[in-house]
Amino acid sequence: MILRNMESKINISALELYCRKAVKPVLDRHFTSHSLSGNQILGFCEIEQVNYFTLYLLFEKWKEETSKLESPYFDFQHPEVNEGLQTFMNILSQHISVKREDFAPLLLQSMFNTLFFALSPIPFLEQKFIASDKKYSGPELTNLFKYIKIHSQLHSYLSANINSFEGKSGKEIILTIKEGFDGNSASASEIAALLPRFDSFLSVQLSDFYYQEPNVQTTAATEAVSVTRPPVMVAEVASKMHKTTPIHLHTKNKILDIRSAMNINQRFMFIKELFKGNEQIFQQAMDTANGSENYETAVNTLIDVYAQKYNWEIDSEQVNELFDLIGRKFYPASFKD
Repeated sequence: MILRNMESKINISALELYCRKAVKPVLDRHFTSHSLSGNQILGFCEIEQVNYFTLYLLFEKWKEETSKLESPYFDFQHPEVNEGLQTFMNILSQHISVKREDFAPLLLQSMFNTLFFALSPIPFLEQKFIASDKKYSGPELTNLFKYIKIHSQLHSYLSANINSFEGKSGKEIILTIKEGFDGNSASASEIAALLPRFDSFLSVQLSDFYYQEPNVQTTAATEAVSVTRPPVMVAEVASKMHKTTPIHLHTKNKILDIRSAMNINQRFMFIKELFKGNEQIFQQAMDTANGSENYETAVNTLIDVYAQKYNWEIDSEQVNELFDLIGRKFYPASFKD
């Protein structure tokens, strides 16, 4: 059975918030060594798609960093330079070593990507996976599609049509997919198989990710999940965090101003631990969060602007507590208590 007409109701903010809460339990269970190699990333957790998306993100970051090596003072197009650089990259790729603090943001994004792709495959490809302005070669597409491990029918369609995609821009490829594949639907059986694996880290049910609860009479995925365990209220998602915080989403009233919900200890903690004692920058960050459209925009802006600058640990107690407060401004309105 197919989930139809549901993708417009997906709550992206809910996906992101769930992943931010689940990333620490995943890390605590599976990151047991000093660092991870490439092979260890491929077998990191029981959700294969998460592992492959993590490796994909790692290589994308690597390509970005490698492009920064180019300099106007040297001929990077010279055949000998290209050959030497390729040899260097091949050797380096055999010696992947990622520490927990560097792995955490990759894992967080790959968990989000996995859920987004599972629930809404074509919008995911369009927004997160295939660059709209880039023209793709056949080998590039073959390499790209190897990271897809769920939605087998979609993967088969993509692989079978590489020749017709070759030389086209990402925008053209997406248009072709929309016209040639039933892309506005998601496989209920694959979602039903995927959710219990996430549930083993942090309780979740399909309705948590929609603005309106799916019709259980027509949604096979919901039925498949519900028979494996009793219904879980959304409030339990917050209460089952690895480290308890004073904020339990969905059991608190919606707030209008993030700062007004902070107690004095939280305020000092955020300024000291996340903004290196700079109260003015803290105030600017909270103004940004308060003025954002939704949870996803608020937290992504904070991460883009402040996380690297102030060396935030994405799975730290302080970061989770701040994002919980931001969640109270945006998140509860999407759910019933």
